[in-house]
Amino acid sequence: LFASPAHAEKEKPAQAKPASYREMILSNQPTLYWDFEASTPEGYPSVAADKKQPLKALVHGQAPKSVAGPRPSEFPLFDNKNNAAQFKAGAGYLRVVDPGEKSPLDFTAGDSITVEAWINLNSTDAGRHYYIIGKGRTNRKGVARDNQNYALRVTGSEISFLFRGKPDKKDVKPDYHRWTSTGAGISSHNWHHVAVTYTFGKKKSLNAYVDGQSVKGKWDMGGDTTYAPVVDNDEVWIGSSMGGSARSSFDGLMDELAVYRKVLPAKEITSHFKYITP
Repeated sequence: LFASPAHAEKEKPAQAKPASYREMILSNQPTLYWDFEASTPEGYPSVAADKKQPLKALVHGQAPKSVAGPRPSEFPLFDNKNNAAQFKAGAGYLRVVDPGEKSPLDFTAGDSITVEAWINLNSTDAGRHYYIIGKGRTNRKGVARDNQNYALRVTGSEISFLFRGKPDKKDVKPDYHRWTSTGAGISSHNWHHVAVTYTFGKKKSLNAYVDGQSVKGKWDMGGDTTYAPVVDNDEVWIGSSMGGSARSSFDGLMDELAVYRKVLPAKEITSHFKYITP
């Protein structure tokens, strides 16, 4: 017996695949997202900015230069006109003003975060920490000095996730908690996709990826912890930290920087990287 068309199970319509890398990112609803395609004299509007509370990355010092980003044929997820931002360490960076208490830029215990970006470094000096993005630790007047809410950095050929813990006991001294990858293999003058996911206050929740592949690492400062990160109204800086110090500033090309208030699945992050050997 064959089921008649009227009683046959209806097939669910196939979901359309994102037509571009931008659509792929936006489908996951990032809190912050810069593709570095469009800029104004003041800076770069976040592609995913809340229309009720727009966020813009303002230029401090020298504005990043627009240059060619990842493009086909090596990187088929992009079009042949894709651009990136070129940062020169110590020359300038981008800053995002915190809108106030409990803003979408703040993370605390129980909050999940995913940070991802495409990077192309001029060098991989093991003695430096190249800030991709970080909230706090700007050394601005009127804010605490060691107030790192979160940061994603590159040190040598590894990626590093950093925050300052806020102990729940008064007699416990605050400490930095730093996770560093092992064997990430980031090289200079090559495009790499990097990503970290983490749930603050939940041990063993950090996962990191380089070029679509999971990478191992360890908490080499402060240890894994259930502590929340310190939270205040300091700014988010892209490409620098600590007052704009060249030693902590990004030196190279950056593209497709996104921050999410959730953990992206490994399968999703892997899909954001595709490379074809020339």
